[in-house]
Amino acid sequence: MSSFTAHVFFEGIACWALVVLVGVNGARVQGADTLPAVFRRSGSTDATRDGLEQKSFWRVGYSASRGAAVVAKERMLPLVEEVPWSVGVHVSRDALPTSRWARDLGFPSLSFSYRFIRLGADRALGYAHCVYSSYRFYFLRRSWLEVSSNVGVGLGFLPKHYRRGTVGYNSGVGSLVNVYLEAQVALSWSLAGGVTFGVAGEYIHLSNGSFRMPNSGLNYLFGTLLLSQALLPVKRGEARWPASAPLRHSLCVDVAGSAVERGVPNGLRYPLCAVSVSYFYAVARRVAVGALADVYWDFSLSHEVRQGRLPEQSVWRMPTVSVFAGCRMHLGRLMPEVMLGYNAYQVQKDFPFALRLGLRYRIAPWCEPFVAVVTKKVRANHIAFGVGVDLFESFRGKEHRDAQH
Repeated sequence: MSSFTAHVFFEGIACWALVVLVGVNGARVQGADTLPAVFRRSGSTDATRDGLEQKSFWRVGYSASRGAAVVAKERMLPLVEEVPWSVGVHVSRDALPTSRWARDLGFPSLSFSYRFIRLGADRALGYAHCVYSSYRFYFLRRSWLEVSSNVGVGLGFLPKHYRRGTVGYNSGVGSLVNVYLEAQVALSWSLAGGVTFGVAGEYIHLSNGSFRMPNSGLNYLFGTLLLSQALLPVKRGEARWPASAPLRHSLCVDVAGSAVERGVPNGLRYPLCAVSVSYFYAVARRVAVGALADVYWDFSLSHEVRQGRLPEQSVWRMPTVSVFAGCRMHLGRLMPEVMLGYNAYQVQKDFPFALRLGLRYRIAPWCEPFVAVVTKKVRANHIAFGVGVDLFESFRGKEHRDAQH
């Protein structure tokens, strides 16, 4: 067994053992008779008596993080002078508590995840692509509140690792492939339709186990926002939500960030942040028309001004407003949209009109993650991604939704 394989094996075994010990102890504190909200049917604690067709279900989650690097050696300070951030996608399998084993282990869930991390200074560390699996155990799981611990082990791929004579000042990692370790404590709230929102604190470590030198390792502390949707089990003969037809009226608030921005000096250092408000009116069973207003704050430009790369009285204005109008299709949970609008961003120097192409996915009656591309003169201006909340769906309830259809 090679040195690298041995390090990976023993670090992985230690982390999985820690997960089991923490999860078992936490589960025994909360008791075996506690059942989370997604498992409840008429107040019963026995899933088999409620006529459920499934003994487990899938959960799809998203995460966004921002934090700081933990530096043990002074020579690493220039590498982490910029704030790290990350986004991730997680797919997990949750078990229904139909056995004593499942209850004693706190209803554990096994997840598989992909995570994109901006490590620090672009010139040296760049980004990491991480693929890993993890186990989540619950200290407390009530109908509306969950406290859990999660430990993950996997691989992290760092394109800008140490290369002698090129980026020699990067003494953090010496190889392309590294061990990825994650420890997390999360506090989550159960919302309607199997949706869970939470906040978490995370510790992340990237290292190659000293297989290739140098190997100071990279360590990060992150504050994380979590959003997940449970694909819930159903009773026999029960219809699954949602109906394919849109509501007659839809008022939505979006919070988004931008991954790409072209035309900014020296490239994008921080994502754009946007808040959008849209109203749509259904004119047919699968078609709705409406308008959308964006308000953008550009943190990349403010950083350029602070660094002296742009004058304070620059034509790059912050924040800016854009107004769009167009139509949206309802194809089950998928909602593609096409909108044309006036983009006030860089009006003085650039073409003011833009085309917005978006795709939404309804994970709950009121929650819609989305991605949108805004183009000018047939080139991408920025790619926005975020989550939308339909206010009519949130406050009116099922009876009002049925009345609108």
